[in-house]
Amino acid sequence: MTRILTDLLNAIAQDDGLLESQTLGNLSDLNAKELAQFQAAWNGYSPDRRRELLAALFESAEQHVEQDFRTIFAWALDDVDPVNRVLALEGLWEDERPQLIPKLKVMLNQDEDEAVRAAAALALGRFIYFGEIGAIDSGVAEEARQAHWDSYHVPNETLNVRRRVLEGLAASGEPSVT
Repeated sequence: MTRILTDLLNAIAQDDGLLESQTLGNLSDLNAKELAQFQAAWNGYSPDRRRELLAALFESAEQHVEQDFRTIFAWALDDVDPVNRVLALEGLWEDERPQLIPKLKVMLNQDEDEAVRAAAALALGRFIYFGEIGAIDSGVAEEARQAHWDSYHVPNETLNVRRRVLEGLAASGEPSVT
């Protein structure tokens, strides 16, 4: 069943409106039609409000484990604002879906913003760890490890990104990592 989110999304648009966990819980587990409603409303929000909303969703998800905003965070990976892309990556911190790996690899290798590349390295590094503990298929983990290895060897990459890549590689049992 598709929820009508118009009132909630309009309330969020009010810059003076509070972004409370109970209210934001209504954005949990959005289906495709609900996500389309959210996306249409998003375009009307100020840049600051978008950042506040993503940060509030992340905080709400941490406080209420039953809330799931992965659909919103996955969509926000393509936002024009690099701060929002970082917030989206942080919001996906528990997401073990292997279908995220191609997007994370692109963000690690091609995003113009250093903070986004570093956050993508952290997010992708979790897949290396998940592979080492047997939580995901080893081939999926290898794809993440190879992306890190390739990124680590980019000669002009920033120290911050290389540091985050190395953190991800540290979970790997590959002998070449040492």
